Amino acid sequence: MLKAYTVFTVLNLLTGLAWGHGEDKLGPHGGYIQMPGAFHTELVLDGSHKVRVYLLDFEWKNPSVRDSSVVLTLHGRGRVRANCVKKDDHYACEFSPVVDLGKKGALVLEAKREKEKGKSVRYELPLALSSSDKGHSQHH
Repeated sequence: MLKAYTVFTVLNLLTGLAWGHGEDKLGPHGGYIQMPGAFHTELVLDGSHKVRVYLLDFEWKNPSVRDSSVVLTLHGRGRVRANCVKKDDHYACEFSPVVDLGKKGALVLEAKREKEKGKSVRYELPLALSSSDKGHSQHH
């Protein structure tokens, strides 16, 4: 009985992660949300080549940089890594001034929040809300 319960729980967890969580509305800082694991990431554009990254809990609250890290890479014509600096409640990431985050491409974010490592998440550029995430908007 315990084995069947464990399999059921794991399948529900994996199904929930596969559907995304909240990609159909903006986050608490006006940014775009992804769920790399047991936490959420929020990307907020700061002009054409700067991004703020918030590491939020499961309920989109309590941004934290304690025991955390981010690596943000632009994928397009090659790969360019941003310089990310830890601030009080987020990471400030900056690309070269010649980068235009309004153009087609993708941002790939690898994040760890309070020692919890998430999977890599991909933010397609230009950033836009997902219309395929039906049913999650009532959760938040």
